[in-house]
Amino acid sequence: MKRDPNSAAAWAALADLALAAGTRREARGEDGRPALARAAEAYGRMTPAEADAAALGYNRALARYGLAAAEQLRSGPAEPAFTAAIADLEAVLRARPGFGDAHNLRGNARHHLGELAAARGEDAKALWSAAEADFREAIRLGFGLARFNLGLLLRSMARFDEAIAAFEEGGRETPAQAEWVRARVEETRHIAREAAGGK
Repeated sequence: MKRDPNSAAAWAALADLALAAGTRREARGEDGRPALARAAEAYGRMTPAEADAAALGYNRALARYGLAAAEQLRSGPAEPAFTAAIADLEAVLRARPGFGDAHNLRGNARHHLGELAAARGEDAKALWSAAEADFREAIRLGFGLARFNLGLLLRSMARFDEAIAAFEEGGRETPAQAEWVRARVEETRHIAREAAGGK
């Protein structure tokens, strides 16, 4: 099927399909990077006049974030895509500051960038503090799933009691995640014991 290169609907359909395909492949343990890169490119070919600017920017950030996470999983060059996702989300949040999902996604990207910096022996405090602010704003705006991401971040920051509290609060709000919460709480307690010298 030929695609009109000037058709916003065609680029939107291509981008959505590529994003879904890349996400599915990553979930199956396959390499979804080519599809995620195609999604980011296709979203980038659209202009705000052709689609809601905030939704378009969020979808492009989602594709770039997915690509970055896939690269990080494979020890690839993740930082450029995380940084590009954050730039997209900055624009989204200027247009729609109450977009809780965007605050949550930006928090995740900042958390990952902090992890990469820490792995190089660099100070991740500024990135992680910014990520914490994003997650707390997402929660304030009603995006409750950000509590789980806040817990993971607090654990990275060695704030173990606060991490456990965030996981447990998220579990109370989302009972379907009870098994995931129990596993994260036990992991966090184990990490805390090791950090305290195995006591």
